[in-house]
Amino acid sequence: MGKQCFLPVINHPSLPLRFARYLHCQPTRLNRFGIPEPAVRRSDLLQAHNLQLIIVPLVAFDAQGGRLGMGAGFYDRTFAFLNSRKYWHSPSVIGAAHSFQQIDRVPQDSWDVRLGGVVTEKAFLAV
Repeated sequence: MGKQCFLPVINHPSLPLRFARYLHCQPTRLNRFGIPEPAVRRSDLLQAHNLQLIIVPLVAFDAQGGRLGMGAGFYDRTFAFLNSRKYWHSPSVIGAAHSFQQIDRVPQDSWDVRLGGVVTEKAFLAV
């Protein structure tokens, strides 16, 4: 199908995530949080604006595209540029969740980036 898979890589806790192409059986290394990341050169990492679709984890979400993460702000820093765009909203940011993670309202701050939709085991919820 010509699609490629990229996984997030943490460069530094205060910087946006970068993304590394992932190939089946590629070596990984554990980041500072014990999460495996593709073992690639820093020069091979892409910025979020180079991707078309990004599927993000979450703790909770609402029908308005609000996303509650783990609180470190990695995804909000990474996608902050989307909040300043008026017309072009690429990449599409889609949440991956279980339907029970939907709540009535996620508290929103000015820096929070809204999701374009959420995919659950029951449905795709477009926002």
